[in-house]
Amino acid sequence: MSAKIPDIYAKNLICTPPEILSPAGDHEGLLGAIKGGADAVYLGIGEFNARQGAKNFTIDDLEAAVDLAHSHGVRVYLALNIPLKQKELQHVLDIVDRAYAAGIDAVILQDLGLLRLLNEIYPDLSLHASTQMTIHNKEGVDFVAGLGAKRVIVSRELTTAEVKDIVDNSGVDIEVFVHGALCYSYSGKCLFSSFLHDRSANRGACAQPCRRRYRFLVNGREIDEKYVAGSYPISCAELSTLTGLEDIIKTGVVSLKIEGRMKKPEYVTASAAAYKAAVEKICTPGEKPTRAELEAGEAELAKLFYRGFTRGFILGEKGVSHSKYSSNYGAFLGKVLDISRSRGSTKLTVRLEEDIQVKDGISIFTRERMLGSAVTGIVTISGEHVKSACHARRRRAVFLKKKQ
Repeated sequence: MSAKIPDIYAKNLICTPPEILSPAGDHEGLLGAIKGGADAVYLGIGEFNARQGAKNFTIDDLEAAVDLAHSHGVRVYLALNIPLKQKELQHVLDIVDRAYAAGIDAVILQDLGLLRLLNEIYPDLSLHASTQMTIHNKEGVDFVAGLGAKRVIVSRELTTAEVKDIVDNSGVDIEVFVHGALCYSYSGKCLFSSFLHDRSANRGACAQPCRRRYRFLVNGREIDEKYVAGSYPISCAELSTLTGLEDIIKTGVVSLKIEGRMKKPEYVTASAAAYKAAVEKICTPGEKPTRAELEAGEAELAKLFYRGFTRGFILGEKGVSHSKYSSNYGAFLGKVLDISRSRGSTKLTVRLEEDIQVKDGISIFTRERMLGSAVTGIVTISGEHVKSACHARRRRAVFLKKKQ
C-alpha cells in the first residue's frame, strides 16, 4: 500500500510571500544577497552590532551600499542590535542620522532606551526589535510596540503555534529566523564568553566557548565521550527549516531571516536563492514544492556550511545541540574503503554518496580528529582519470588524491 502524501505537500497555501532577509557582512555579502534574490539585507556599521567579527561597513560607504541595494529593489536594514553604553550614545545617534540621510529602510535595535529615543527623533523611520531582546510572547511584543517598534524579531525558542498566536494577537509585523547558526543560550542573554574572556557576546564579541571541546567529570573521574554522545555538549547544529517552511509561512510572519554575516558570499547567495524559490512555490497557485525538491535544496546548502542541521524549536525539535562536532564539515560524501600513501600525496578509495569534483574540499573523520584537504585528482576503479565523479552510478567507488 502506498504511503499517503502529507497534506502540506499536496496543496498550495495561498499567501503573500514573506520577505527573504539575508545577511550582508561586507560588500561581497551584499552582492551575494542581491544575486540570490533576497528582498532585503541587514548589515552593521563598525563595532555597534552583534557581529564584530564580520568585516562590516563604514559609515562612509553606507550610502553607496544602500544605493546599490535599492537599485535592485532590495531593502536595507541597519543592525544596531547591542546594548549601548552611555558614552557611546552620541556616536550612535550620528550613525543613525547618516544612515537616515542615506535612505536606510529600517534599524534593528536591542537597546530599549535607543528604541524610544529614535522613535521620537525619526517618527517615520521603521524600527525593528531585535531577537537579542528575547521577546517571546504577546506582552513583550506589545511593550516594544509601545516604544515605537514596527516589527519584532521573536525568540528562536518559539514553536510555530506560539509564533502564530503572537501574529494573530499583535498589531506589529513579526519576523523569524529560518536558517543559520544558533546560540545555546537565549539570544541576548549569554554571559559565558564574558566570564571566560571578558568578551561580551551581547556586544558582538563572542569568543564562542559553546563551540569548544569539553571533558566530562563525575565525582572527579573523567567519563569517556562515547558514553555522552560527544565532546561538544553545548555546540548547536545549524538551523535549517527549508523542509518545513510552509508551516512557518502559515503563521503569518512577514519576514524570513537568514543568519550569516560572517559566512562567505556563496553561502549568502545560495541560502537566499533556496528560500526564495521555496517561498515562491509555496505561495503560487498551481505550484507545489515536493519533499524531494526541498531536501535537494537543503543538501546543496549543506555543502556550503554544515555542522549538522536541526529544524529548530520552531518546527518542534526538543534539542538543537550537535555534540559530536562543532565546526563546518560539509555534507556526507561517502565511506573510505582504503588509504594508501606515497611521497607528497595520499590516495583514498571512497564509495561515493554524493557527486565530487577536482578541487572540492573534503573532511576526513578519524577516531582522533577531523582532517581537511582539497581533492587534487579523481581516478575511477578502472583507472580512468576524471575531473568529476557521480555517485548515482551504483554508489561507485573512486580513488581521490590529496596533498599531504
